Amino acid sequence: IDTGAYLARHPGIDHIHMTGSAGRHDALVWGSDDAAEDRRANRTPLIDKPITAELGGVGPVIVVPGDWTEADIRRQADLIVYAKLFNSGHICAAPQILILPDGWPHADRLLAEIRRLLTTVPARDRYYPGSEDKVSAVLDRHPQAEPCRGDRNRLVIEGIDPDEDSILFTTEVFADVLGVARLPAGSIPDYL
Repeated sequence: IDTGAYLARHPGIDHIHMTGSAGRHDALVWGSDDAAEDRRANRTPLIDKPITAELGGVGPVIVVPGDWTEADIRRQADLIVYAKLFNSGHICAAPQILILPDGWPHADRLLAEIRRLLTTVPARDRYYPGSEDKVSAVLDRHPQAEPCRGDRNRLVIEGIDPDEDSILFTTEVFADVLGVARLPAGSIPDYL
């Protein structure tokens, strides 16, 4: 945070764009000292430059049903797994929820191919601070989590109810955890 604060306040910088957590953003904008909450309440930030931020999120992959071929299934599974595992899942754009159309005849086959790839791609260590705690919180709330490598290092969690208050819908896990929710798909327009 000290390096970011130095750079943000440098006279050669006229606009700031950052990525990271909301806490890091707030420490940069409002500070982390005893007066930080007062500055926030009074809208007196420590930075007087325009700032934009991408502060994580819970991104879905929404699968649109159709008459997919076996090659389509393999290709889309490959893309989904690549997006999930890039940088060990330590990227804000990594999908966290896979939305499948309920009753689509290819859904289980796509999920099987995703699982196969998650099992075969070599595991990488979680290195991002706090990732283990977030994964533990997910496991506490979703004991049905399925390890894809025989350990807790890669998880698929099926049966996420879209109407429940799942941690997977509200908290960026920032790890190689993929939740699966199914939505009714009477027709493509209704599903979308």
